[in-house]
Order: sequence, then C-alpha cells, then structure tokens
Amino acid sequence: FQILTLFNSCRIVLLELAHGRCLLACSLRITSPGQSRCLDFSCSVGVFAHIKFPIDYPYSPPTFRFLTKMWHPNIYENGDVCISILHPPVDDPQSGELPSERWNPTQNVRKQVLATKAEAEKDGVKVPTTLAEYCIKTKVPSNDNSSDLLYDDLYDDDIDDEDEEEEDADCYDDDDSGNEES
Repeated sequence: FQILTLFNSCRIVLLELAHGRCLLACSLRITSPGQSRCLDFSCSVGVFAHIKFPIDYPYSPPTFRFLTKMWHPNIYENGDVCISILHPPVDDPQSGELPSERWNPTQNVRKQVLATKAEAEKDGVKVPTTLAEYCIKTKVPSNDNSSDLLYDDLYDDDIDDEDEEEEDADCYDDDDSGNEES
C-alpha cells in the first residue's frame, strides 16, 4: 500500500507541476518520501527553497523551507515557512486559525501559487513567474560627476540659524520666575 501511495503522491505532484511549469521557477528542490529526490529543479543560479511532499499528499500539506537566509515574520530562522494553509487539517482552538484556513485535500500547490499571485496583484505587486522575470536587472549609475551625493548643503543654513537663536535669547529675562512679575 505504501508503494502505491508513494506512486500516487509523486504522480499527483508531477501533474501539478506540468500545469504550473512556469509558476515554479527552476530554483526549487522537490522531494517525496522514500526517495532522496523525486524531482530536482536546481539550475545554475542555485537552489533557494525545498518543498517536501508527504506520502499521503494531497491529504497532508507539503512542507516548504527556504534555503536562503532572510528575515520575515512567517519564516523561522531555519527557513521553515509558517502559514496556516501549510498546517495540517486538525482542530486546534489554541492556534487561532479557522479550519478553513488550513490545508485540505482540495488544495494543491498550483492553486496556492495562483491565489498568492492574485492577492499580490490586487495591491499592485508584480509576482515573477519565470526565472527571467525573477532576476532583477540592475541599472548601472552614470559616471556623472556633476552631482555629488555625499555633499548636503542643508547644513550651511543651520549655522546661520544658531546665530539668530543666540541673538533672540538676549531679549529674555534670566530671572523669570513665571509669576508674570518682570
């Protein structure tokens, strides 16, 4: 039974990846139980994340771990991703998550990637779906010496302001007790 489940799990993953080939960039390593590597999507740029599908997928969620160090409120120091959709479908009133927010067998990776992309695009964020879109093309700054970014002429005005403050301070009485008797 376990071999059949493993075969079905791997077949489901392959079908999902065939439908979302451009959605999962070649910078992922995907493994299934019983095999050291079911699918390896590493490329010359490197491997940035690891998705592991359990033997009973799609009944249990995959785990997702970033291999690149980053700071994010939903990513632990070891790279594990902590979002409710990747939590198993158990009733845990202490978690604060609704059962509808957790993984269920009708979910799949492709649906989650598309839903995340759609949510981001509502806010005007462009989500890259291919490696070419993901790689940032940096613009080399021009060698124009006419603008010196390190010089700030705003400080010249501050010296004049200090002189004016000293002159204005002479009009105040040093012995002002605050009882309006001056």
